[in-house]
Amino acid sequence: MHYEDDDEENYFDGNLNEELDRFEKSLNGEPLGFMDSDTLEAIIDHYLIQGNYSKANLCAEIGIQQFPFISMFTLRKAQAISANG
Repeated sequence: MHYEDDDEENYFDGNLNEELDRFEKSLNGEPLGFMDSDTLEAIIDHYLIQGNYSKANLCAEIGIQQFPFISMFTLRKAQAISANG
């Protein structure tokens, strides 16, 4: 995503941290609820960059379940699996 206004970019970064926390809590049994496709993609990208391929794979699987018509989640899942060996 490209934002022309730095305030918007900082807002998204802050929200991403909150959404990452929410995703982490869901791995410990709390309900995840709905996340939009852009948020899921940002979380997957975060984990791929950090080298946490198992969490990227889990998040991609959630994306596939919630948005089966968006092929990007299948591609990200393949990236996570191949990077994990």
